[in-house]
Amino acid sequence: MASQTHTEFYVNFDDVNLTTVGYAWSGNYISQEFDPGTYVFWDEIEWNDQTDGDTDLTIRTRNSPSGSSWEPWTQEYTQSSGDPIHSPSGRKIQFSTNLTTLNYSKTPSLNDVSISYEKYYTTGSIEMNYDYEPDNLRNWGWLTWIQQNNSEILTHYYSTDSGNSWNITDDGNLSGVSTGSGKIRLRTEFQTTKGTVTPTLFEWNLTYEISQLSTILGGVSPEIGFNDTWYNFTVRYSDPENDPPTLVMLNITEGTSKLGSWEMNEVDVSDSEYVDGKWYYTTTSQDSLEVRIIHFILQQRTQVMFGSRVIISMGHMF
Repeated sequence: MASQTHTEFYVNFDDVNLTTVGYAWSGNYISQEFDPGTYVFWDEIEWNDQTDGDTDLTIRTRNSPSGSSWEPWTQEYTQSSGDPIHSPSGRKIQFSTNLTTLNYSKTPSLNDVSISYEKYYTTGSIEMNYDYEPDNLRNWGWLTWIQQNNSEILTHYYSTDSGNSWNITDDGNLSGVSTGSGKIRLRTEFQTTKGTVTPTLFEWNLTYEISQLSTILGGVSPEIGFNDTWYNFTVRYSDPENDPPTLVMLNITEGTSKLGSWEMNEVDVSDSEYVDGKWYYTTTSQDSLEVRIIHFILQQRTQVMFGSRVIISMGHMF
């Protein structure tokens, strides 16, 4: 009969590494620098990823205002469909993503990232789309403007041929510009070297001279009087196109003080011929007899004021 024996032995392993086939528990990716070519306003970041209960990823951005140095990374974004970028405006941007897993057989994946931004155009212009044609034009005056350069450039132009050609004006003096066409258009061009800064134009102002209405000042009669004297003021209005005035006024001032205004009446209400002139009058008394400045104000079509004035010396009581 054979006998059984039991023998024990031991095996010693030296420098044994046990490995598994799978993904790392975490990883990080930093994108390349994104440079839109100028300073911009960062808008939103969007991304598409694949994660589940065992995997996750987070995204941050950082901004380079100067293009050479970087600000700290932002807080994590949470809305993959579009989250406002926390970084302020700048020249460059990067994003960083941190990927983690609780299961070495699974990994999160980042499919794509989209960063949107806004910027001003480097050049632009604003232009009148019609001709301004004032009545009875004699001379152009000054073009002035209210603007905010913001260290950028605005250039102003005018055209007297409906925009077919443009002339630059540096100081706005248009007094030497021809009035032959009787019309003008305005244009301003904008230039900026930064996508986050724009010059701003608030308004244009254009002055010009018009041909004065042919008025003959009948003056005042009498020219010298007393406290109780009534003065008769007359003025003649004429217009080559036979257009009537909408208002004829008399203003009397002494120094900077306005003593009164009076609407002047027609001498002949049946007279409708303004080409050869029509007379207007008003009568008033003055209780303080000093030097007066008398203004005859004629207004036509409620748009343009025409004014003339004479100095009348009124007598003192003896």
